Order: sequence, then structure tokens, then C-alpha cells
Amino acid sequence: MLPVYVKDQEYHLPSDPVYFLAARDGLYLVKQNRFFRSVTSVPRQDLVRIGEIGVALPQRERTDLLPQAEEVVATFPPISAEILEQVVTFFAGIARTHGTEAVALLYYDLQTERYQVIVPRQSATEIHATYTGAATPAGLQRVGTLHSHVGDVAFHSEIDLADEETDDGLHIVVGLGGEHRSLACVLVVDGRRCPLAPETLFDRGWELALAASGEESSAQMGAVTPADPAGPARRAIEARYGALGTGRRVLLIEGRLYSLSEVMLALGLAFEDNRAIDAVEVLEDRLYMVRYFDGETRQVVALEFDTHFRYLQETRAHIAEWMGDDYYDFPWSAWCPWTL
Repeated sequence: MLPVYVKDQEYHLPSDPVYFLAARDGLYLVKQNRFFRSVTSVPRQDLVRIGEIGVALPQRERTDLLPQAEEVVATFPPISAEILEQVVTFFAGIARTHGTEAVALLYYDLQTERYQVIVPRQSATEIHATYTGAATPAGLQRVGTLHSHVGDVAFHSEIDLADEETDDGLHIVVGLGGEHRSLACVLVVDGRRCPLAPETLFDRGWELALAASGEESSAQMGAVTPADPAGPARRAIEARYGALGTGRRVLLIEGRLYSLSEVMLALGLAFEDNRAIDAVEVLEDRLYMVRYFDGETRQVVALEFDTHFRYLQETRAHIAEWMGDDYYDFPWSAWCPWTL
């Protein structure tokens, strides 16, 4: 059972790894270890459930308690430049050999107090890497992940954000594209994100390590299997509606012909970043689909609607699933003409 502490004038920071903290603003869940300390608010709907499992909440007037705010604070021991060089060399080797991203897992040896990197078995494309067999070895604590962006600078993409949302820990992106290699680092705890500057995580010399071009490990290289860039979302879109761009340019809906631009306007999708591709009559006189390119997220969207232009469902797939390597050479300040 998790202990409950009260934040009053006599409160001192407990040593418990996980506990509840009652403050003037409500109840908080606190997690703290060698690597971070997080304070996150407990949603109101969860308070009843906490009482049902036997957690005794203090009966105190809130005005007697001190205020508290949500926070995520990184307390990581410095990561050596040698570790970063090892990972960057591996990522660069995979990019040269396969043209794909790659992922590595960061662990901390509790006995030697040193970091270790383990490369799991993985299937990778130009925009994503999926790994398996990531059980934590005995004596190690999993700290986080590192992965590469092949033809772009380091940033946390929509795919990365989804992957990281339920994965507490440190997440580092190594950008191999752009004029110089780059890093983007974030600590995620209970869905809260705390961006971190590389110099606060790594020892001196990390800039040189980031630019390194050593010889990659053959064992690590063998862990990555290139995958077909056409993922399940693209396959689902084309299986239901046909190849991209093969649909209609007009739709007959309840006796009236609608152009693609009129369909987008009727659906409330006529924004500058949205460009219509084609349309399909899925079920005669009942169900329709319009495919368009969402320039903000760089996704192809297949949206189904009825005769009253009511949304029914949509499927999204990243444009890189069609473009492959051309995705990284395209000037993205302009509309994408690729095949569309």
C-alpha cells in the first residue's frame, strides 16, 4: 500500500520511491529514483478508486496545507560521451547500409554505476523502428531509448510522441540529416514531458561524440532488419479504396455533383494545408470516401462520410509510406506533388 504524506509546515521530503502527497491543490502521486523525481496530479475521478483500495486519505482542511505544482525533474548521472559515440556510430552505419532508422535501449548497471546500451532485434523503415525481446537483464535498470532520424534533424515526431506516451523514461532522438547531426532529449513520466538540453545529460565531449564516424559493431548491425515502408495503414487504405490517386474527381451525392474542393468545403476540411487527392463511392448512394493530404502532419487521410457529410471514420498513413527515400529529398516548404 502506498503511503500518504501531508504537505504542511512540518513536511520533509520522504525517501519512499512512490507515495501520495496531499496538498492544498489536491492529491499528487510522487515518484522518485536515481534518475528523476515526478509530481503529478491525481485526477478527480481516480480519488474514489484510491479510497476503495484502502488508501487512507488525510482528513484535513485544505487551507491548512501548502500548495504544490506538477513537476518532472531529471536527476540522471551523466552519460559518458563514449556511450553516445557508440550509439551514433551504430545509427550512422544502419543509415548507410539500410537507409532506415534504428533504436537502441539505454540501461544502468546498478552495481558498477555505469550505463550500457543494448540493441534489440528490430524491424525498421525510413520513419520508424519496431523492436522485440526487450526484457531487462538482471542487475540492470532500463533508463530509456535512443533512436535515429535518417534524413532529418532531431525532433520528436507524431510517431515518437505516441510511442513515448506510455513509456516512462529518457527518450533521445539522434538526427543524422541536416547540416550537422543533432540531438533532441526528453524525459517522460506519466505522460508528462520534460525537454532536456544535451549538456545536462552527457559528459564533456558529447559534441565530438555526436560527430564521430567510427566502425560499427557487426553484432549490432545484424539486429536490424529493413521492413517494407508500406505499413498496415497504407495497405488498409489501398485495399479498401484502391491505389492512391485512382479514385474519382467528382462525387454524385443525392442527385448533385460535388467536385473534390466542394466535398472538402462541405466536410469543413478546406484548410490551406489540406489538399484533396481523390474520392470513392464506397456504398452506392449511402457511403463515400475522400482522400486528402494533411500537409501539417504529412499524412494521407482516407475519410468516410454519409450523404449528410457526417464523419464516420478515417484512416491515416504517413506520406513516406508511398515516397520512400524521396521523402527526405523533397522541399517540404511546398505542396507535395509526389504521385498525387
